[in-house]
Amino acid sequence: MNLKHNINLTKQIMKTPYIKIKRFQQVYSFSNENLVSALQNFNVRDQECLCVQASSDQVLDLYALGAKSIDTFDINPLTEPYFYLKKAAFCAGFNQNDFLYFFSCHNFCSSALNLNMFHFLRRYLEGDMLRYWDFVFTNYSPKELKHHLFSFEQIHPYVLKQTLNYLDDEKFRWLQKNIAKLSVQFHYSDFLSLFKLLNRKYDFMYFSNIIQYIENMFPTNYNLTTLSDEIRKLNCFKSVIEEYLPFLNDAGIIMAGYLYFLQGNVLQEPIFRENLRNQVFGDHYEYISFRSIYDIQHNFQVPHQDDTCMILKKDSLSSQK
Repeated sequence: MNLKHNINLTKQIMKTPYIKIKRFQQVYSFSNENLVSALQNFNVRDQECLCVQASSDQVLDLYALGAKSIDTFDINPLTEPYFYLKKAAFCAGFNQNDFLYFFSCHNFCSSALNLNMFHFLRRYLEGDMLRYWDFVFTNYSPKELKHHLFSFEQIHPYVLKQTLNYLDDEKFRWLQKNIAKLSVQFHYSDFLSLFKLLNRKYDFMYFSNIIQYIENMFPTNYNLTTLSDEIRKLNCFKSVIEEYLPFLNDAGIIMAGYLYFLQGNVLQEPIFRENLRNQVFGDHYEYISFRSIYDIQHNFQVPHQDDTCMILKKDSLSSQK
């Protein structure tokens, strides 16, 4: 970790008005994906895995489900020390309620980022991770951190218990005993460049909802018609996914995209338009749907509120050649 860079980035975020903080600079305290339903479709036990760092929940879930090793990446470098803060909480023996309420940076959680709790778990931080979090908790109050460093988007703890595998009682206890053994290789990189940094193969890659940011990754080409440009952007994303295939074992799987409300989404991004999606990705990709985390939280009880995972299996490509 580049300690100086992360401290300077934190200072910049903390002095910026909330509405002007750039996308991806903030840290998600917990995942807004239904990982229980998404990951039940894959057997990751004894698998070599690559996933986004983000809130670290993807990492913790994969490890709790038996992954052999986990490498991570993120465009936000502050997600790396956040993982070590969560890891320290397990090592410190936080029970499930203490863990949930310390990290739930929401107004209903008065104990979120509590200083006394931090001083207890800091004994399990080392080196630059300790120096970083000492700087953070020394210079900013929990209230300031909740309103700047962490995303406003929060999931209620009772929902998280339904959507995160590692919050299962047995798995949580297992992590308390075994998380000290977990070593994660973090790559500070965006999705478009990450494959250039990889030097080994994986059995499972989990790219979260990166696919929903195609508009950010591939700027509009105003020389093309709207439809042509949308197809171009989808093809660009597909080409990047294919750059990861050499780093995938023969029976490997890529979870290429987590899509919120796929069938009922009113957004105009091309990935949500079925005709364009099918035209570009064809039959090589599979889709699995399940109840959205937002449906659980808000109890919408209406049709088309499922989330969907978009999956590419390497052996399916070989069988169709």
